[in-house]
Amino acid sequence: MYPADHTRNGLKAIAGLLTGKKRFILLTHVNPDGDALGSLIALGQGLTALGKKATMFCEDGVPSLYEFLPGSQAVTALPGGPEDYEAAVLLDCNSLKRAGEQALAMADVPVLAVLDHHIPDGPLPESAVVDEKISATGELVYHLLLTLKAEITPEMATNLFVAISTDTGSFSYENTTAEVMAVCGDLVRKGARPWKIFQDLHLNRPPQRLRLLGLSLKDVEFFSEGRIGALTVTKEMMSRTVTTAIDTDGFVEYPRFVRGVELSLLFRETDNGGCKVSLRSKGRFNAAVLARSFGGGGHVNAAGFTAQGPIEAIKKEVIETAGRLMPGSENSQ
Repeated sequence: MYPADHTRNGLKAIAGLLTGKKRFILLTHVNPDGDALGSLIALGQGLTALGKKATMFCEDGVPSLYEFLPGSQAVTALPGGPEDYEAAVLLDCNSLKRAGEQALAMADVPVLAVLDHHIPDGPLPESAVVDEKISATGELVYHLLLTLKAEITPEMATNLFVAISTDTGSFSYENTTAEVMAVCGDLVRKGARPWKIFQDLHLNRPPQRLRLLGLSLKDVEFFSEGRIGALTVTKEMMSRTVTTAIDTDGFVEYPRFVRGVELSLLFRETDNGGCKVSLRSKGRFNAAVLARSFGGGGHVNAAGFTAQGPIEAIKKEVIETAGRLMPGSENSQ
């Protein structure tokens, strides 16, 4: 039976709790990806269709890359006050701190439910469904909407398809199972158009993004006898090409295309004197273990974290740690 019994039972319990409330704030993590936003919007649309009031909150708003998502204009970066809501639902994260500073002001709102597929970084409410074997939070939202007997509209199907496709690496990661494909097949039947979604996600980028990618690829680096590949994006490079952080989306995949590379890294310098590190693995290397050692998280194939300090010093430390954790090394687990 799919999903697992504990997940199905948890979703039934959450459906019952949602039915008993009227005013919700739905929250997702900062630096949102397709899963975070697709899940947030789809659940908001589903609850609205059921006669609920659902505010969809993301502290960073909707990046330009995801503005094509149907209903994205309803996502707000202004949550209001805790008195406006009866309950909160966390999506694609399992603590308010992951949703940003403004989200912490919602601490007085009871967290009714958590829907996530990442390893928890703290205590969870009783009504939490955290299933690391699920491909994406969007998949949990899909099953929850079915449990609620909500009609999944073409707009909701599109949002959920984006959520799942982005967190499976466009169906290239190990979490692309027969069950995942069955869910996506149903979303296509319900109105999602994969060819249009692919165009919106991958074939609609600004030209300056290509210039930035070229600068980064020019200085691609390889370590650990070619098993680690790394790209670097500095603030100077982004200034020179008039680009922003969202323009680096997908850059981390490029070293992964190289034969022999088991771990791909992207080091992006941030404005506050730190570095955002993205990790992608071909499966043998556990990217989540490396990310957690630096205070981040994620999955075996995709993970990330943010560190403070000079970018070159962070690179050195991360690459040395990755080398020690690489399968076959003396210190690997």
